[in-house]
Amino acid sequence: MAVKIRQYREADKAALVACLSELQQHIASLDPLRRIRFAEDYNGEAYVQRLLEKIQSKNGTMYLADDNEKIVGCIAGIIPGNAVDDDLEAYPSKDGKILELYVHPSYRRKQVGLGLMCAIEQYFQEAGCKGCHVDCFAPNLGAHEFYIKLGYIDRVTTLLKILDDSLKSSPSELI
Repeated sequence: MAVKIRQYREADKAALVACLSELQQHIASLDPLRRIRFAEDYNGEAYVQRLLEKIQSKNGTMYLADDNEKIVGCIAGIIPGNAVDDDLEAYPSKDGKILELYVHPSYRRKQVGLGLMCAIEQYFQEAGCKGCHVDCFAPNLGAHEFYIKLGYIDRVTTLLKILDDSLKSSPSELI
């Protein structure tokens, strides 16, 4: 396989929008509460613009998986820094945070995700980070298993209960 991991370039923006829209569709399809927007209701261009701004303002980076000019995956991360309140609860640590990871389904289990993870972890290490955080949507068991295999450990679990019965069956009511 000729997949190369490289830095994001502005000319890649349309491919990045497509990747993240596919990721959004995948995550929405896993959501048992149907609260995550499906691709047709998701503004991929606005999301990517906000992501790029966050990367620029938070000392972040983005890598793409490129298979002969075809973008088949992406990873984005930032170095957010600790708030003063965070240091009151935990020992201060400069850590990186992965915001997005996507690999096209036909490229999964072919080391593409591993290549993307290695690239961003190296970026964080070179920037002096001591750790790396990644959030994983609980129903996305494949992603969770992938992170565990790479040495990540569970740290926080967020639970949600729908209180309004009318919202339990109609996701459009949430908008």
